[in-house]
Amino acid sequence: MNLTFTDFQNSPNLKNRILFNGNCSNVKIITNKITGGVTDAGIASSGAEMNGLEIGGNTFSLYRGIHMQEPGVYSVNTKIHDNNFVSNYGISLYRHNSMTIEKNVISLTIPVGTGMYIGDCVNLKIFYNTVKCYSSSSGDVAFRNSTRCKFKK
Repeated sequence: MNLTFTDFQNSPNLKNRILFNGNCSNVKIITNKITGGVTDAGIASSGAEMNGLEIGGNTFSLYRGIHMQEPGVYSVNTKIHDNNFVSNYGISLYRHNSMTIEKNVISLTIPVGTGMYIGDCVNLKIFYNTVKCYSSSSGDVAFRNSTRCKFKK
């Protein structure tokens, strides 16, 4: 809570500020400032089984805000709320169940960025988010193989 993560060298190498792996339960990432370089992700996971993750009130200023890719398992009960993203890609999520994404502001910084990419998710609620596109080539929200999703703007 109330931490600042910064990359002073703007390294071209991928560096994730917070990385999850394995089984993780009831983690809260609240009111932090996360900045980075040209290929970085603020919060990332690969193969993590998340239960009850909450990401709220954070400021992201880097290549990818949140990039969570769970190739073999479904994470459950994740809540992403009240964050501010200034990035090429705001939120990318794969294989989540019973997730809520609400009241986030995503400002894209490149012409072909995507505000949210949702892949293979079930029981998803996306409510009251704002995505500010850089150009008409930018994407607001993209879905892939996701079911039972509720969407309100």
